[in-house]
Amino acid sequence: RLIGFENRGVRDSDFRNNDVDAGEIGAGHNVTAIYELELQRGVEAGDRGELGEVSLRWEEPVTSDITEIREDIDLDMISERWGDTDDSFKLAVSVATFAEVLRESPFADDIDLRDLEEEVEDLADRIGDRDVDELEDLIEQARRLS
Repeated sequence: RLIGFENRGVRDSDFRNNDVDAGEIGAGHNVTAIYELELQRGVEAGDRGELGEVSLRWEEPVTSDITEIREDIDLDMISERWGDTDDSFKLAVSVATFAEVLRESPFADDIDLRDLEEEVEDLADRIGDRDVDELEDLIEQARRLS
């Protein structure tokens, strides 16, 4: 499932349809799409094999040319343990998790805000970014209010 962009879902049959709006990203902006995947029984992270592929398609603002790229996602690209993942990935997932809690998503029913706060506090110490400090403060406030 695509987390946080549920209102921007595009049917596979509309992927190459230029008349279907999939959302805009302004110049100089980034978007991170996070998908929750459930591996089939017997498949483990770190196994060899293809998990799927990701396709991106966009229109160049100046020329209106359409560009499309496609990349394979292999199982061996997935870390087996949370602790082995990159800090930027941990931060993105932490932000998405907090958003799921705030919108009272049924997928976040078992999220403990104290655990999330500790994870972000750890990230804030390692990353040293004021925005991450602010995220930590927001999670603390939400925890106290809940």
